[in-house]
Amino acid sequence: MQEQLKRFSQRNSCGDVASLRRISAKMLCSSSKMMKYATGQEVRVGDQVMLGDDAGEVVFSIDADEYAEEYLRSQWEYLQKGVMINFKKYGLIHYEQAEDDLQLVARAAAS
Repeated sequence: MQEQLKRFSQRNSCGDVASLRRISAKMLCSSSKMMKYATGQEVRVGDQVMLGDDAGEVVFSIDADEYAEEYLRSQWEYLQKGVMINFKKYGLIHYEQAEDDLQLVARAAAS
């Protein structure tokens, strides 16, 4: 990693490898904050999911700062992290980390 940062610095005339390390660490930390399914895919608003025999939809992600129209950030930001999923049978469930058996069925259509 150190050698890669050094080469990047030389190619891009940055010169300050320490700054690049800090930037790299911030990028790694910010991407690791995003909740992911067991498959490694990031949980996104609009995702259609299954938990056991119940279907649901991700209605907001505090981690990604994404909210469906009906879910205002100001009403839910007190939760501080995680995602909210609206299940047909279970109703709204807030997750700070995804359960292993939470499965992505389909992504929302791009708007």
